[in-house]
Amino acid sequence: MRWENAYFTVEAALVFPFVMGTLLLIIFLFIFQYDRCLMEQDIGMLVLYAENLNTQDKDEAISLMKSRASEIYWDKYFAWKQEELQITIEKNEVCVKGTGTLTFPVPEWNFINRANVWKAKSIQRAIRLNPVDFIRIYRRTEGGE
Repeated sequence: MRWENAYFTVEAALVFPFVMGTLLLIIFLFIFQYDRCLMEQDIGMLVLYAENLNTQDKDEAISLMKSRASEIYWDKYFAWKQEELQITIEKNEVCVKGTGTLTFPVPEWNFINRANVWKAKSIQRAIRLNPVDFIRIYRRTEGGE
């Protein structure tokens, strides 16, 4: 009977779960970042849409923005759940707030938050200018008037 050392098998059994867990955590962090960037992009698109609306009525602008938000393809998120989308217009300032959550797949690995959910929030603001103000600002920057 021949005896062989099995220290390599024992070391691999100890190191392999750590390496796999680290790789899975990194992949899940990339997925979280990807979905958060998609949310920022969608909210930024809504704010740009609101800047270019031709209506001065606040209620009509909000209803147009909500219909535009309903047209967004929300299923493109990989593992994200869109929680809230809030649209407000106050004194020609458009504010769109969005929050989303990502449920962590393995509860024991979530060292940051014990609720097993990662959350992200995005707030985008823009000021709507009427055409007269825009022309005045343009002429001031060009040195006219």
